[in-house]
Amino acid sequence: MSSAREKLLESAKVLFSQKGYYATSVEDIVESAGFSKGTFYFYFKSKEELFKSLVEEMHLNIVKRLEVFLEREMPLEDSLIEYAKVFSEDIYQNRHIAQIFLFQLVGTNEEFRELYYAKVSHLREMLTKMMDRAIQRGEINYKNAENIVNLYAGFLRMLVLEYVFRENEPDLERVKSLAQEGVRVLFRGLKNA
Repeated sequence: MSSAREKLLESAKVLFSQKGYYATSVEDIVESAGFSKGTFYFYFKSKEELFKSLVEEMHLNIVKRLEVFLEREMPLEDSLIEYAKVFSEDIYQNRHIAQIFLFQLVGTNEEFRELYYAKVSHLREMLTKMMDRAIQRGEINYKNAENIVNLYAGFLRMLVLEYVFRENEPDLERVKSLAQEGVRVLFRGLKNA
């Protein structure tokens, strides 16, 4: 990746975090990055495309982390706990972009809404593979992988909404501790179902 492109993305991330998506202009981004508009338009067609690149980058990070747990031969409970922690870290580190994406853009822009559903669908497929493998290995008695993914993803979504987005100064260690405890409770139910 070009250093100019990276600098534009990083400047945009900071400005979006400070001012929000709609209040940040292309001019603000290029001024902050120290480039001309021509440089911006060499890399991105629009502010929207730049923001999609930030979302794509965040999604790829999350996917790479999940792939690690799919490749490992760890018990499901350990995988779910560890993934919940790293997912929380990734969202925490990119919380301003994630908030803008979920609250400002998904609700008002069809293209961003479709992007959201595509990313969520991809993560659901990966999590379903993880659940199916655990069911086949006899780690859990409950056999509906789709429902397990719904419970797990819903739990993670609530953690992020309540403890990362809602709080002004989120306590990442508390979020990770709640993630671990919640997954343990969920897993006990799956084993005993």
